[in-house]
Amino acid sequence: MIVFNALKGGESRFMGTYNVKTFYKGQLICKEGQTGETAFLVKSGSVTIYKTVNNNQVTLAHIKPGHVFGEMGVLSGEPRTASAVADDFCEIIIIDKEVLEQHLRESPKIIQAITKSAIDRLHRTSKKVSDQPVGNVFMSVCSIIEFMYLSQTKQGTDDSGVPYHEVSQRIRDILSIPQLEIDTIVKKLASINIIDVIERKSASEVVKYLKMPDSKTFLKKAKQFYEEFRQTLGTSAQEREFIDIHEFANIVNTTPELIYKKIGTGEIPENIFFIHKRAAADWAQEVGEGFFKKVKRRSLNIEDLTEVDDIIYVDGNTLQEAFSRLGHYKMGILTFIAGDEAKSKIYANLSSKIAGIVKDQVAARQEIDEIEAGDIEKELIQLIKSLKGAKP
Repeated sequence: MIVFNALKGGESRFMGTYNVKTFYKGQLICKEGQTGETAFLVKSGSVTIYKTVNNNQVTLAHIKPGHVFGEMGVLSGEPRTASAVADDFCEIIIIDKEVLEQHLRESPKIIQAITKSAIDRLHRTSKKVSDQPVGNVFMSVCSIIEFMYLSQTKQGTDDSGVPYHEVSQRIRDILSIPQLEIDTIVKKLASINIIDVIERKSASEVVKYLKMPDSKTFLKKAKQFYEEFRQTLGTSAQEREFIDIHEFANIVNTTPELIYKKIGTGEIPENIFFIHKRAAADWAQEVGEGFFKKVKRRSLNIEDLTEVDDIIYVDGNTLQEAFSRLGHYKMGILTFIAGDEAKSKIYANLSSKIAGIVKDQVAARQEIDEIEAGDIEKELIQLIKSLKGAKP
């Protein structure tokens, strides 16, 4: 089952042509193995796509509004490869086979060819994944890597490799395994020289790519390696009780970066997070003890400031000018909502007299008006950007 994002403006066009059905929490929308006569566009709510393997339910994806699913069965004529169930109350736009095929026929020939080729390749890959034993996550990962690599090279792009983060995302969506397990498998593949992990600098970050020295023998060699070392290659996805940051972020519809930030500020309870002992020990040995003695302060561009806690990246002279313009009342509210590090920086850039007044205000305040606090926080950020000559 393919899942993709509808084109901008597509929903309004669908609304004028297609039926909209409602589904309640837990209600089955379509079932694995059924003939695919319709595709679906999520208008509201969310949908879980899952596959049943040896009587175990494996979650493949969580579909949000604006995304289409179920079109693979319609276009390929094959039975549905997964089931879909409503996570909560959903409005689903039903797109029947004739209408979907009509839109495809009206599209440029090259789009038709690319769509057909993608469906054929994904169908073959899905079959390879489905044919693997339940515990054989290793070979399933290899099949997906091969599919994505061959898809890119077949499209005529240069053979620079496929972005590692894209491969990882596809594997997590299909197999529902953590990033740690993906990294472990890729390291094993690299150790036997059937895949290369290449790092390239892009702007301010390092991007990893996967490249195959010999794509024709990749799966054969991977299978030989698996047969020889299968006892040491981990457990099945169905046996996991833990998920990684990426999967958790997907479940709550946010980004891993925001999850990290909320962990750092103590907003998420620490007892729901665990560290993989062996991987952590290996990594700690690699970076050395000195790594844990101090925190590396990341930089933040002025244009990227969004909240009061970001003032820790702003110089003192700018803060002193901004604070003096706001006055002690507004500074009291900002200090009340600020984190410990930002709070310390506020006090350090106020005069001793004003700092004393602000501290008394914070100590006496029981609660705040969130709307007022939000407006003052926005005013501070805009003022700092203005003082630094940045766009608000």
